[in-house]
This record gives sequence, structure tokens and C-alpha cells, in this order.
Amino acid sequence: MEVKQNQNQIVINLGNSLLEWDTPEFIKYHTGRAWKIAAIGVVLLLLGISALLQSLTFALVILAFAFTYYILFNRLPGILRIKLCEKGIQIGSSKIPYENIHGYWIIDNPPISETFSIRIKGKVLGDMTYLRINTKPDQIRQVLNGKIPEMPKQSESGLDIFLKLLRI
Repeated sequence: MEVKQNQNQIVINLGNSLLEWDTPEFIKYHTGRAWKIAAIGVVLLLLGISALLQSLTFALVILAFAFTYYILFNRLPGILRIKLCEKGIQIGSSKIPYENIHGYWIIDNPPISETFSIRIKGKVLGDMTYLRINTKPDQIRQVLNGKIPEMPKQSESGLDIFLKLLRI
């Protein structure tokens, strides 16, 4: 891997791209009228509980959460280009050398879950998961074989499954 410093910027050269695909930043679920009414009902219920408990702080947290959710998930997801290169992985504009990656795993359970995940070394929340669009698991394994280890028997977390069920 070639690292150059150019006018206070570090430029990382990961080499040629061996496999690449485009993926959305997040999954945009279709939420119908019933889902929206239920969400508003839950927020109002929690605000009612905060009023009964006379907890202004709890009410503010609920309102902040609802506002943040509305702002973040009321937009269309951007498209990220994922490139598996000779010396690292590029995700959008972020470049991650293989020596900074602990391992990877693939979940192949179509049509429910087709993902590619990596774990970054030295990060508390270092797991990053992306959709595999028109990319087969064997293609990814072939490129990453010998570069970073595959972490076997990984599965979706209970939280991920719960969030999919709620369409959040």
C-alpha cells in the first residue's frame, strides 16, 4: 500500500479494483399509513407517560428521537460504490487498507438478507455491513482469499432482525 502526504492530506493508494458494486446507504422500507399512525401513537403514548411522571427530560428525549428519525429516514438513500482492491477496500470515498481489517463475513439468505460485512481493527463499533447487489459470495471470497480472514458462522443480530420486522 502506498501512502503519500499531499498538502496536509494523506493519499492512500489501494491499487487496482478487482471487484466492485453499488449499494444503497440503507434500506428504505415502504411504510404505509397504518405504520405511520402506529408510530405517532407510540410517541404520543410515551409523551403521556412522561407527563404522568412529570419528566420533562424524558419528553424531550422522545421528541428529539422522533424528530431525528423523521429527518434521517424521510430521505432517499444515497448510493455507495464498494471496491475490493489489491491492497484494501474502498467504500464510497473511505479507503481501508487490509491490515486495518480484522475479518469479513457474508450472509447469504435471499431474499431476506444478502450482506457483506467487515470488522475494523481497534474500533468499538467497527462492524460495517453493506448489501451485496448482483454480487455472488464466491466472487467476494475469491478476491479476499489470503488478504483477510473470513469469520465463519456469523449471523444477523437479534436487533437487526427486530428492526427489519418493524421496518425501521
